Amino acid sequence: AGSGRAEQRQPLRLAGPDLRFHHAIVRATHNDFFCQLIPLISRAFPVGLAMAEGSERTLREIPKQDNPDICQAFASHDPDFAEMAMSLHIKHVMQTVL
Repeated sequence: AGSGRAEQRQPLRLAGPDLRFHHAIVRATHNDFFCQLIPLISRAFPVGLAMAEGSERTLREIPKQDNPDICQAFASHDPDFAEMAMSLHIKHVMQTVL
């Protein structure tokens, strides 16, 4: 029974740093609409992880692959690069979850 609980907690440990990253991005937009999405993102994230059962390794790799480009886009203040990086990230997640 104990190992089942440990397995249930694993996705939440995976989600923690990535959720904080998503929250930081949303706060950086200073966009009220996106700021209102934070609670939705927080609730949906563990559900998405559960839907992607069997793809946990891929879900761990997506942030390693996508987040550097997202950060670089923000650091360079390049909205076109940021849009492309975010669109690609969403595409990667959707392909994995669906």
